[in-house]
Amino acid sequence: MDNISFTSKIRLVTHSEYINTIRGIKNTNILSDNVCATGITNSVVCGLTDGEQVLLSHVNAREADNFSKITKFIKSTMPLDNVHGFLLNSSENSTKLFNKFAAFFRRNKIPYSQFKNGPLMYNDVAYIGSKDEWLISHPIIDNGIKKFKTAKGLAKSMFDNVKICDADEISW
Repeated sequence: MDNISFTSKIRLVTHSEYINTIRGIKNTNILSDNVCATGITNSVVCGLTDGEQVLLSHVNAREADNFSKITKFIKSTMPLDNVHGFLLNSSENSTKLFNKFAAFFRRNKIPYSQFKNGPLMYNDVAYIGSKDEWLISHPIIDNGIKKFKTAKGLAKSMFDNVKICDADEISW
């Protein structure tokens, strides 16, 4: 699991680019090449990719007590070798669940990028397999692109904790 042979891109995109990109894309909790999760509020988005396909789960914070069922589903759907992960939540109400996902990744030696908590009440996420690319959208990005020199700088203004793993790169 430590021998990742691909690099995923994480891009902060305008809301209009996100909407145009996700047309026809399936929603979460399936293994696919393109998946999206919109309206991430009291929840966590957990993604695992092998560079071509992704399992993207959008899990409500109330499901934290059912975490063993969630991880059983993940393990039965996506092989955990040669993958890396993606975690995002939008509020402190989902921190307990976020931390459980982070511990699951560490236990299984899965490198991951994280976008944890922050002042924004919702975000949208998509994964595009043909580009091995994660998209993060929020209307604030539309103006933030003009104000910040780097995508990581904007991400750090949107979230309390941003960590980009060695297997990923962040950009516009």
